[in-house]
Amino acid sequence: MGFLMGKRVKFFLVSLFLYGSALLGAEPNYVHYADAISSRIIKQIEKEFDVHCDATGGSMPHDVASIYLSFATQRRVSLEEARIMHVRCTEMLKEAVNADERVRPFLAEYPFPPSRSEISLSFSGPVGSWNHDGTINHIFGARGKIFYFISDPIDVKIDSFHEEPYEDALKIVKQSTLTNR
Repeated sequence: MGFLMGKRVKFFLVSLFLYGSALLGAEPNYVHYADAISSRIIKQIEKEFDVHCDATGGSMPHDVASIYLSFATQRRVSLEEARIMHVRCTEMLKEAVNADERVRPFLAEYPFPPSRSEISLSFSGPVGSWNHDGTINHIFGARGKIFYFISDPIDVKIDSFHEEPYEDALKIVKQSTLTNR
């Protein structure tokens, strides 16, 4: 849970920075460009996966270093389903950022790699309670890796369950897509 809290604090600080800059009239154009891209991708992800966006953010002190999108839904998913959703969301964001010529000069790295996309997906039971049946409760991508979390049914807490490099997850998803055709 500390891992998730750290992300919330980071989101709060980035939001505070951006809000403070906006009040001073100093919000750079690239923040608007990144926000427009995020808004477009959020709508696509919400429609495709029946999730809702519960937080956005990123790291944009001098350029677009990362973009953070967080989604939640009340349903159960297996590790495989969570992986597919995460990879698809990450690829959608990466492709949208790289295709937008307005933001391109302001990217910390072009092409914008998956490691700069921070996608978070939470899966809960009714009324926001965690699923305690071995299904994935949370998946988060950062630093080129994907981290999976489940709820421990005995201790009733979220535990790290699995992690893998993003590139490995991408290969698995591509392979399963080819196999299922």
